[in-house]
Amino acid sequence: MRTRITLPVFMLAFAGAHADTRKSDLSVSNLTVGLMREDTDGSWHVYSRGETFPLKPNGICGIAEKSHECMWYGVEFDYSPASAKATLACTASFNKKTDVEHPDRPDASRSQTTTFEAPLEGKGHMSLPLAVYPKPDDTPAPWTVEVACAHGGKEVLRYTFTALHET
Repeated sequence: MRTRITLPVFMLAFAGAHADTRKSDLSVSNLTVGLMREDTDGSWHVYSRGETFPLKPNGICGIAEKSHECMWYGVEFDYSPASAKATLACTASFNKKTDVEHPDRPDASRSQTTTFEAPLEGKGHMSLPLAVYPKPDDTPAPWTVEVACAHGGKEVLRYTFTALHET
C-alpha cells in the first residue's frame, strides 16, 4: 500500500512552543472522530462523525509547495484544566507501510509508525486534523491508523480511523 498521510504544519511548527503543565492532571473528554474541515475562522471541526469512511477527497493538501486533493480526518476534544498549556506526545500506527509526509519536507518516509507533538493552547478545546490520500499504486485493502497521545507519560486519548479504497 502506498497511501500517504500528511501532518499539518501547525502540529510541527508549534511543537516546542509551550511548556508542559505537569503540576496538574490533564484529562480529555467529548472525543469526536471523523471527517474534518477548516472553518472560515481557521478552526478545524469534525463535520461527519465516524471511524470508517470511503477514501474520497474533501479538501486540498499542500506538500513541498504542491497542492493535491486529500481527505481530511481527525479528532476534536475538550480537555481540563482548560487553562493547560501542554504538549501531547502522539504516535500514529498504520496497518500497512505508509508514506508519511511533513509539510516542510518534499520526501516522504515509508513506515508503519510516526510520532508528532500537539500543543494545547490553554483554551480547553483542541482539534487534531490529519490528511490521507491514495497513490496510483495503492492496493484496494482498507488503510487504518491508530493514534494515541500521552501527557506526562500517561495516555490521555486514543482513536482509530479507517479509509476504504473503492474498487
